[in-house]
Amino acid sequence: MAWWRAVRSRPRRARTVLSVLLGVLAVAAVASAPEAFGGFGATVGGTGQTASGTLVLADTTAGSTCTSAPDVAGGLAGDTAVCPTSLLAPTVGASRTVTVANEGSLTPSSATLSTGGSCGVEKLADAATGSGDPGLVVGGTTVGVPGPPALAGSKAVAFDGSSGYAETVAGPTQPFDAAPGPQTFSIAAWFETTTGGSVIGFTDSQSDANQTTWDRQLWVDPSGHVVFGLYPNRIFELSSAQTTAKDYADGSWHLAVVTVKPVTTTSATVELYVDGQLVAGGRRDEAITNDQPAQDYGGYWHLGWSGATSGWPDPPTSAFWQGALTDVAVIPTALSASQVAALSAPTSQAAFAAALSATGPESFWAMQGTAASRYTGPVADLASAGTTFPDDSGNPGTNTGTGQGGVTPSSAGPLSGPATSFNGSTGWIETTTGPPTPFYAAPGPQTFSIAAWFETTTGGSVIGFTDSQSDANQTTWDRQLWVDPSGHVVFGLYPNRIFELSSAQTTGKDYADGSWHLAVVTVTPVRTSWATVKLYVDGQLVAGGRRDEAITNDQPAQDYGGYWHLGWSGATSRWPDPPASAFWQGGLAQVAVFPAALSAAQVRSLSQASTDTAYATAVTGGVAAANAYWPLAATQVAGFPCDLLAVTVQLGAGPTARCLAPAGSGPCPAPASGDPPDVVTSLPTGGATLTFTTGTTGPVPAAARGLHLVVPWQLVARAGSFSAQLDHPDTTVEL
Repeated sequence: MAWWRAVRSRPRRARTVLSVLLGVLAVAAVASAPEAFGGFGATVGGTGQTASGTLVLADTTAGSTCTSAPDVAGGLAGDTAVCPTSLLAPTVGASRTVTVANEGSLTPSSATLSTGGSCGVEKLADAATGSGDPGLVVGGTTVGVPGPPALAGSKAVAFDGSSGYAETVAGPTQPFDAAPGPQTFSIAAWFETTTGGSVIGFTDSQSDANQTTWDRQLWVDPSGHVVFGLYPNRIFELSSAQTTAKDYADGSWHLAVVTVKPVTTTSATVELYVDGQLVAGGRRDEAITNDQPAQDYGGYWHLGWSGATSGWPDPPTSAFWQGALTDVAVIPTALSASQVAALSAPTSQAAFAAALSATGPESFWAMQGTAASRYTGPVADLASAGTTFPDDSGNPGTNTGTGQGGVTPSSAGPLSGPATSFNGSTGWIETTTGPPTPFYAAPGPQTFSIAAWFETTTGGSVIGFTDSQSDANQTTWDRQLWVDPSGHVVFGLYPNRIFELSSAQTTGKDYADGSWHLAVVTVTPVRTSWATVKLYVDGQLVAGGRRDEAITNDQPAQDYGGYWHLGWSGATSRWPDPPASAFWQGGLAQVAVFPAALSAAQVRSLSQASTDTAYATAVTGGVAAANAYWPLAATQVAGFPCDLLAVTVQLGAGPTARCLAPAGSGPCPAPASGDPPDVVTSLPTGGATLTFTTGTTGPVPAAARGLHLVVPWQLVARAGSFSAQLDHPDTTVEL
């Protein structure tokens, strides 16, 4: 038997740009041993036999057609292609399609689609020596845009000016960023903009929210001046306007370097360079105390965002960066003028990286990669933020809660059962169910009761109802229970006018005394113009009575559909006796909402329950049947953002469709928990339409919102010993 050598011929043109072309290789008789050519290898048996064909994969996603073996002079080139990114939305039901077809003369014997289970968070890698501090990409960003022409071959990251930035992960766990934070340091960053914004900043919160301290920030102001700010217990700004009126927001690339170094216990030197020239600062130009030019706290770096818009005299137009950034570094020394000059001299990105590395950077975000660089470690606050709190009411419309921010499950409850503590600044629980579920749909609950055990020394919001599921973007809010700064228990409704009921009506008792108390409020219309609202604490009526609220159309509460929030409410906005904070500081337990107004006897029964089991029995039918009941015992922790995403793959469309992942006989269901983005499935070798559908498996915790998840996928086809594949390594989903 003779062996035959593989040669290549051009594939036929695709009949549609959305097809996956299974073409082939040409084979002609000659040699005595099998050969590999362009990645393909084949043997054909039989003296004098010949065969020909091509094996080529192609697909079109996100408007770009990608082929595994493009035409080149003399034949086909390669058998594998890396394809452009295909953005996938996280909304349940959002999908992307690709059509698979055999366009070649060899019939494929197998085809496979795989995501490989390699989901991770898109990161800007830290190239500095050491454990590193990658930046997790959030919001509107685009990787791989052209970098500075002065650095030949460089890439950059574009930021949209409104939502895009990157947050670092190490924070105070890294000694350099732990309290008191960097005090002797330098920052270097290449920037390009026509508008300005924040280049980099340091705050005590990993995300772009809930900061209490912020400084060490570099930005470009509305006049195009480069500005740097510190806060040694007073505002200190340094601006390029000190020596030049030049507008650096000119659409060109510029290198900014700032250096900070204490000189004595009362003074420091801060210098600002742009394009290698000293434009502001000088020896001992900053008055300080205790050798600390910057504020004393541990924190995180943010690329493309800072707190400079809040409290600074010459702020940027936006806290976010609009334009591009690349080669950003934080260095644990104050660079000299000659070192800054050395950074300004290189003519390639590789040379700049080498010069920067010579300074011994603490972190160096080169920004030269693509989204294929994935972070698979923990995300701050996500463990507690992913904690779920089940609704144990038994109601068919169960309303699960998801912890956000500083929420810590505890066993030290009021009835020898569970409880949850809230930190008073970021912690609250977001519920799943809202409109169109009937009890939550417009006009919202009108006849109802709320019961909640609380413990605090400060106060805050126990529970509230708004038209937004999160703690932002509300347009309407009421049905809220809180403890005011004097320790009074207060309940508020808004029947087109503010109505508040306070325990101060009958008692001056301070309930913010660190002990557990049971608050119950009942609401019921009496006539079309009157309602009864009653407030009980520890089984005693402390406020309210018959016909105490003036209403219209039998509606004691505002007319809208909405969601419950535990540990947060809108009571700080426009209410006359508000809590000190919209968030709860202290413990909450055994929170329930009833679709009826409880009687005084029923309230007493709840207050007399001596164990958590007896209380649970009471609120699930022993006393009254709750619509929702949260004992506030945590049951699940989602420690990694990819746990929040599901992927399904469907073959075909309509009633004849078949779900490939998860395997099923009919069309795919909506993505759900248990369908993680780890798909390996065989495909038919004939023509077929594949539909990728992604979706979140539940509410996205605040700590994960805006993160980009990278879910790579791959198509492989084989015909005998021939194979071809298409890789999409940087397909991203924004939570």
